[in-house]
Amino acid sequence: MSVTRTPFWELVESAFDDAFTQRALGLPNEVGFPRKAYKRSATDAAAIPPIDVYDNSENYLVHADIPGVDPSNINATFDPVKHELKVTAEVSDKKEENRENLKVSERWVGRYERTVRLPAEPGVDADKITASFNNGVLELTVPKKETQEKKPVTIAIGKPSL
Repeated sequence: MSVTRTPFWELVESAFDDAFTQRALGLPNEVGFPRKAYKRSATDAAAIPPIDVYDNSENYLVHADIPGVDPSNINATFDPVKHELKVTAEVSDKKEENRENLKVSERWVGRYERTVRLPAEPGVDADKITASFNNGVLELTVPKKETQEKKPVTIAIGKPSL
């Protein structure tokens, strides 16, 4: 007997997230993050690692649990147009030691994928994003861009040209 993962409950959870977003409920967003700060992966074949996202005055800090991954198999990118931080990782196949005695196989083998949408304001200084990986936890430090003071601008109105 072996245990197989099923995305059923993940789909149910996603449906509730979609149905009860802050926009649908008309609720304000206190922390500046979209209600649904992540998107599901494009395929159900990828595991969605759990994350913590911190927001302080200087940066966003993202912790992602991706156990069993070799650091060389982790890829992190930032899309400045969509304001999305994307992490993908690959866990290579488990050793084939003594498979005939294997009764339960639950450890993840395959692809991890997680996308986090960050607030558009303040912007992100993409060139200064750093990452470290220790004990199965990926830590990304995403510096915020220093925003210019927003002040009103007076626009001169000229005479129409004929």
